[in-house]
Amino acid sequence: MCISAIAKIEFPRGRWLDVIDKLAANVNNEDKCFRLASIECLGFICEEVPLEELKRESKDLIFSAIVNTIEQNLSEPNVVEIGVKALYQSMEYTWAYFEEGNGHIILDAIKKA
Repeated sequence: MCISAIAKIEFPRGRWLDVIDKLAANVNNEDKCFRLASIECLGFICEEVPLEELKRESKDLIFSAIVNTIEQNLSEPNVVEIGVKALYQSMEYTWAYFEEGNGHIILDAIKKA
């Protein structure tokens, strides 16, 4: 939650935006703790940072990281649970995918979980 609070302040100033890249990369880390903390943090960022503060590329990166976490960790229920929670927290961000006709990507990930 601390990172999302900092992001809420710094993103509108155009600073600290690379944290999304780093967190998204961490969801593929071999260390389960890194994966869990990173995906959870992305979810909190989605809750705290207004939609208009992020570029489309950052939103896509968040969306991909969350969906991939769910799909790639189906054998680890606690990772999937955190991924689904992050998806819920990012619904304002991911709603655009439904509007563009790509909502099936999200629904497929949830069905697999």
